[in-house]
Parts: sequence; C-alpha cells; structure tokens
Amino acid sequence: MTVHTGHHSTGFHIWPAGPYGRWSVASALTVVAGQVAYWVAVLIGEERTAEEGFFDNWWLASPGLMIAVGGVAALVTGVSAMARERDRSLGVVAATVVGVVVTLFLVFAE
Repeated sequence: MTVHTGHHSTGFHIWPAGPYGRWSVASALTVVAGQVAYWVAVLIGEERTAEEGFFDNWWLASPGLMIAVGGVAALVTGVSAMARERDRSLGVVAATVVGVVVTLFLVFAE
C-alpha cells in the first residue's frame, strides 16, 4: 500500500516512498539519537581527560560512533534513494543533508 502525504498535483512528498529513502531517514534519526545520548552522558558528568583516548570512555564513544555511522549511512542511502528510486521527498533530502554535514565533519575534523 502506498501512502502519499504530499500534494498530488505537485508531486511533492514529505515521507520517502522507497526502502532506500526510509533507511536514509532512519539513519538520520540515529544521528539525532546519538547526539541526544551524548548530551545526556555529558550532563550526567562523563568527561574525557587529556590522557584518555577516544575509546577509553565508552559512555562518550558509543554515541559518537552512532553519530558517525548513522551520518555516513544517511548520506549513502540518501544518495542511493535519489539516484535509484528518484525519491526527492523532504525526508530524503533532509537526511542526505545531515549525512553530508556529519561526513564533512569526519573528513575535516582534527
């Protein structure tokens, strides 16, 4: 069953129609969940000292990995949805933008 949540004359959809688009939105929501988990970990007092590496404190590393993996997955599945399924819904475009931002941060951060 196909559910159209947009205006039919313009062809604009909010929710993605295909599986790649839905995976893209789910991956972007993983980024958001990882960011919230990171904020919660910081608010409860977790911190990284100068002597610790990234993986020494798992309360901070696991949300960071959620953000990184979810962002790259959102980019890959978003581009796949746009290319293969011709899905230009608002959800796919927003998820792809989130993926681009996270991927650029991963590439250019020191």
